[in-house]
Amino acid sequence: MNHRKKWVLFLIGAGLTLSSMTTLAEQRFSLNYDRLSAIEGPIALEIGDITFRLSGSIDLESQTRINDDATMNNLFSTVELSFNTQLPNRWRVQGLVLGEVSTASNPRRIIDDFDYVKRLALFVSGTWGRFLMGDLHQLIQGDTRRVSNAGDAFLYFDNFLGRLEQRNGGYRGRYGPWIVSAVFDQDSDFEWGMVSQRPIGNKDFRFTLRSMKGTYQPSAKADVYASHGIITVGEVIYGSTIFDISFGYEELTPITAQLGGASAKTRAFLSQGILTKRGMFSASFETYIGRLDGEREISASIGVQYDVARGLSANLGWNYWNTDSPFRGAEISNTRDTEVTFSLQYDF
Repeated sequence: MNHRKKWVLFLIGAGLTLSSMTTLAEQRFSLNYDRLSAIEGPIALEIGDITFRLSGSIDLESQTRINDDATMNNLFSTVELSFNTQLPNRWRVQGLVLGEVSTASNPRRIIDDFDYVKRLALFVSGTWGRFLMGDLHQLIQGDTRRVSNAGDAFLYFDNFLGRLEQRNGGYRGRYGPWIVSAVFDQDSDFEWGMVSQRPIGNKDFRFTLRSMKGTYQPSAKADVYASHGIITVGEVIYGSTIFDISFGYEELTPITAQLGGASAKTRAFLSQGILTKRGMFSASFETYIGRLDGEREISASIGVQYDVARGLSANLGWNYWNTDSPFRGAEISNTRDTEVTFSLQYDF
């Protein structure tokens, strides 16, 4: 444990040392990790020296789970309002408010049991990078995850079990071809990630590395585990097609008195995907295979998206999962099921 902390502190310290030789490429920061329409841009308004931007989505969804023999019709809506200004010393200040409304739980949007979720964030940026504070617990995942899913495809299990608390502080900076980010919460848990993307010939290559120290609480509410994990992603973009692969490892250590004497549980997993776009159609196929405490778990997804009009898309998803691990009770109601989802989504 101490060696891991020293290693993380060394990497962060080395990155900060390099900051005097590099600058942060200006990027729009967002709390919304859904991929919104590439055709429709956000609504922007400038008042004095402050620029306000409004973006979001409205999603009407019908979802059927085969084993439950049940169909759910749901509404999801996301709205993000941001302001951006530049101070006389050339520092940039940006604030964000993200609101999410749902009529049911939806793992694709990371809404758990809430009808309404509100997230806030504030950051200050300069040549030295960007310091952030607010609800940043999904920031590193949003930067480093695989993106080869279309329509309503969702690959179950393809993430850490451990999580950070929602209120965080963080840093993001660009050092040569690398974007380095780190987030800390009030429980001294942390997550950091590195992203590099560059063209070589007629292809584009992307590599990410993500590591975290967090906590995991299974369905038994008294049980709490400390989580340590690492995930790497490799991606190749050729024309309008994305190929990617990811490998992850996670260790869960009991930290509550009720679990005294219990042994640590390990998890290793591999996922891959392909996403292609032809005209108005996008299609994806993804698979996942892993072992959690010796028990096998697999999942797969197929997604299709059709761009109907400016900002409007029709989406289809087929998602399958199969696991023998009791740890998954907090995420899914059945250990094996198939989910078929159709939705109409409008992005603005």
